[in-house]
Amino acid sequence: MTVHSCPDGRGGAAAVPDEEVWTLHATGTLVAADDDGPSRPAAEVWPPRGAVPVGVDDLYDRLADMGYEYGPLFQGVRAAWRRGEDVFAEVALPDVPSADTKGFGIHPALLDAVFHMSIDPSSDEVRLPFVWSGVELSGPPGAVLRVTLSPSGEAGVAVAVA
Repeated sequence: MTVHSCPDGRGGAAAVPDEEVWTLHATGTLVAADDDGPSRPAAEVWPPRGAVPVGVDDLYDRLADMGYEYGPLFQGVRAAWRRGEDVFAEVALPDVPSADTKGFGIHPALLDAVFHMSIDPSSDEVRLPFVWSGVELSGPPGAVLRVTLSPSGEAGVAVAVA
């Protein structure tokens, strides 16, 4: 699996990534889950008990002010909560024509939105993934993902999605 991006209007939905137009951001491999299935966040109670709502109405304006400008397809955060250092979010693909999900285990824009709430509140810095490990996908995702982001190690982020 690879994650690429390109300037508006230069690549097209069916274009094959081309070094002159597309920028490679991440590569990875998806494998079948163990028989016991992957570990998942507790999604039965949502938002999680004790979590405090976090405003997201201005999230994409704030991210743009920090230099991260996301087009309409990539603005998927719908709601967020915080409990201690953990962040919980609901993300979904916006209802735009380019949101075709056929052919994806998880649509790249939806996967990208999973990390939009990884802003460090103490420094207002965004933690962007560039090294992945322990990735499991078991079945197709729903239209809305519930995400748990937790600090991991010195600069890492553990992510669980249901």
